[in-house]
Amino acid sequence: MAKEFQELIKNINTIRPYARDFYIYGFKTREEFKQKSIRSYDTERRRIESYFQSNIESEINGSKKTVRLAIDSTDLSENPFFSIWKAKSFTKNDIYLHFMLIHLLKEESKNLQEILRDLDHEKLIEEGTVRKKLSEYVQLGILKQTKQKKVNYYKLIRFPELSSDFLTAIQFFKEVLPVGILGAYILNVQKVSLKSPFIFKHFYPVHTLDDQVAFDLLTAIRLKKQVEIHLFTRMKKISKSFLPIKLLVSSQTGRRYVMGRTAGSHNFTSFRLDHIESVKVLGVDEDFDQVAAEFKDALPYFWSNMNGNLKTSTFRMQVRIDEYRETYLIDRIKREGRSGKLTKIGPNLFEYEIRLFDLAGIKPFLRTFIGRIVKMEASRKDFVTSFLKEVSLMYEFYEEEH
Repeated sequence: MAKEFQELIKNINTIRPYARDFYIYGFKTREEFKQKSIRSYDTERRRIESYFQSNIESEINGSKKTVRLAIDSTDLSENPFFSIWKAKSFTKNDIYLHFMLIHLLKEESKNLQEILRDLDHEKLIEEGTVRKKLSEYVQLGILKQTKQKKVNYYKLIRFPELSSDFLTAIQFFKEVLPVGILGAYILNVQKVSLKSPFIFKHFYPVHTLDDQVAFDLLTAIRLKKQVEIHLFTRMKKISKSFLPIKLLVSSQTGRRYVMGRTAGSHNFTSFRLDHIESVKVLGVDEDFDQVAAEFKDALPYFWSNMNGNLKTSTFRMQVRIDEYRETYLIDRIKREGRSGKLTKIGPNLFEYEIRLFDLAGIKPFLRTFIGRIVKMEASRKDFVTSFLKEVSLMYEFYEEEH
């Protein structure tokens, strides 16, 4: 007999890669999904079609059906990917204990034996199961645990009613900051429902799929602990011991990165959160404060490439800008030029200078000034040569196109 389709999921990692691919790439056939088997693809596609009913577009190419998620971020006030977080599977005991514990502990504190007496004995729930669920709910902040004469008592923590101003702040938080799903959960339990006033021009909804990873990393950073990170790969599972220091978010792509040091290295490195499958928090690292201070000193010398050694290279370029008609370009360099310095060296002539650990990351920024660059020089001898070669190849490519 075929297994009955279940739209709920036990672990979000089963659907993370599929949801991301359906949204970012879309219209891929099931043979093009390399994560798991074709049967697994069919299951996850059905789940996604269930979660995103109003955002599904499909095409039939020959005998093959392709699906994509069509989400207009300019018309959203809530992230549709939150629906995946609300689709966690549960057992009969889970749902029974959830509502019974809330009911029994709503008004008064009770110990384990009192709770067991009040539960329906026909359910045949073992004492260990109830004890484990109580401990879980204490850790989650649902129940409060107190001790009276060496006996633990439990009581439901009432969620506070929040003002409309506070709810508006949460509506903003849940869409723009890491672990925004927590804001969505808070709004779900409020007695009043306010329409969000926020719509965002640059909105990256898919990154909420990485919120569990972000939460675990932020927890480790707050507690100054090492972690073991497990990375998504096509060939095999890779694990690394890592000391996380800071989470960084790209203002251009919305991608989130964790910065820190891998075990045995003296250099800083980064991992994209959407490349991390899971995080295991380990013990306290006694050198955390020292490494964090070193990172703070090093941060101005990173551009976008967060990997490599900590030896800086200097880059200078002269650009021609009409200082009266093109002041917006001057403002743009000052705004987007990171730690670089812009100096006027002549009529309509400016020099931009910056020191970086890895000059490769600055290339996309430099390409936006092609046609204005008068002169370039770098302490790393091959950098200017490689940049000019890339520009030449790009020029040849466009010549062939036309």
